[in-house]
Amino acid sequence: YSFLRGVLMNSFLISRKCPMLFGRGTSNTAAAKMKEMGCRKVLIVCDEWLSEQPNFKDFISTFSDLELCVWNHVIPDPTDVSVEEGARVAINENIDGIIGIGGGSAMDSAKAINTLIHSSFPINQYFAELGPDAKVPNPGVPMILIPTTSGTGADCSPSTVISNTRLNNAKNNLFVSTGIPDLAIVDPDWAMTMPPKLTASCGFDVFAHAVETISSSMWNPMSEAIALKCIDIVWTYLERAYANGQDVEAREYMHFAASAVAVAFSDSLINLGHEIAHMIGAKYHIPHGDCCAIVTPACLKFLSGKLPTEMGRIANVIGVDSRADGLGDRLYEAVLSFRKRLGLKTAAEYGLDKDDFMSMASRLGSPYFLSYKMTADDYRSILNDIISE
Repeated sequence: YSFLRGVLMNSFLISRKCPMLFGRGTSNTAAAKMKEMGCRKVLIVCDEWLSEQPNFKDFISTFSDLELCVWNHVIPDPTDVSVEEGARVAINENIDGIIGIGGGSAMDSAKAINTLIHSSFPINQYFAELGPDAKVPNPGVPMILIPTTSGTGADCSPSTVISNTRLNNAKNNLFVSTGIPDLAIVDPDWAMTMPPKLTASCGFDVFAHAVETISSSMWNPMSEAIALKCIDIVWTYLERAYANGQDVEAREYMHFAASAVAVAFSDSLINLGHEIAHMIGAKYHIPHGDCCAIVTPACLKFLSGKLPTEMGRIANVIGVDSRADGLGDRLYEAVLSFRKRLGLKTAAEYGLDKDDFMSMASRLGSPYFLSYKMTADDYRSILNDIISE
């Protein structure tokens, strides 16, 4: 298939990217990289479970030449309160480098701590949702991010997602320079022990990121090329990683795709699927990757009627007939089947009440970065498909 759209391009920005070091065993170089950056006392940001694992203990044993402070109080869906607690520890310990290691929550916590280490509290004053009133933090310290799951892409994304407990518990975003690491170390060895359920859930987040990169109003050819390749990787390797966690080839490609697609959506920003998924996650406390799996089939069906050229490119990659007539139904059925093979639940299987679920339609706004203006009726159509599956 061709990547060419045959249309004139709008202006776009290719933003600054963090360097990525990829490969098995590369996380063992983290201590040396921190020393190269001039660090002497490093804060390791992780959750309690990871801090107790043998591979983590092996990891920190490589830091013999540096002073370490381990803050292992990361919580799922970190809040303004939790990251401020970590920042106070970093300030009191006078650390001069940060390593965030774990899933998206650990890496987002590390980014938020870096935002506050040389800047005033609270974290809420830097949220992008404040628009022009958002304050700009001072520069932080050298930071390395190491993902241990193959999904969020937080290591290569400039965005930091924090729950705003001081307003309405909604997930807010930081888009600040202190959230861009000096280095992402993408070591597939950390993903080898991901259980099947987590593998499937995180993998669907990668798929959703790639789909939304292509439907973005901030589309550019580089982002699309990366996103389509990542869709190809997910379609080829996710089921293999799900079926056999020790399939090294599948693990390597999925771990790479999770980070690579974040490079794509850092410019062609995510939109419709995550708009709905974030509301479902906040309302029903369903894991984020599962929320992406719940919403993405219906979003593809809907968008095929609005953006048939873009959705046709996705169809080409996954082996679905890309002709516009009936495209939405074909994509919908293909991705539903894919989700079922991965053992991921539908909204109904989560026991969600239909009337309560449908009530979200009036509260969902049209995503700023979607190449189509959404209405409440559009959302009702999508939500009805989702809850009826």
